[in-house]
Amino acid sequence: MALSAVGFNAKGVREVLGQGVSDPEIIEWLGAQGGVWVHADDRAKKQHRQEMVTAQISTLWVHRPRQGMSAVDQLRAIIYVLEDYLSVLRGSRGPTHRQVLIHGQQGRQRIQLRKVDPP
Repeated sequence: MALSAVGFNAKGVREVLGQGVSDPEIIEWLGAQGGVWVHADDRAKKQHRQEMVTAQISTLWVHRPRQGMSAVDQLRAIIYVLEDYLSVLRGSRGPTHRQVLIHGQQGRQRIQLRKVDPP
């Protein structure tokens, strides 16, 4: 995983749980580990709300524009907001939920970290 290669304590799903793992399994594992779910799956926020609340996990959603977003652009956006997100996480007494928003054209993008309601 790219984040672990540069010193962050991060693991990919396949690295930890293997291939073909369902979102509820990921959420349960993260809850047991005190982990954060970093993903770009907008449907998961609605489909797995109860599991996230029960597991008390924090989340960082990457909002992808309609035209799509490359993995490189997703990583760039995550890295841009990661220190701010980690500061919020350290100061939080419970789960915290943020969204990474990317606006503008390639080369002139604005990246924001925005608080979102709990799942």
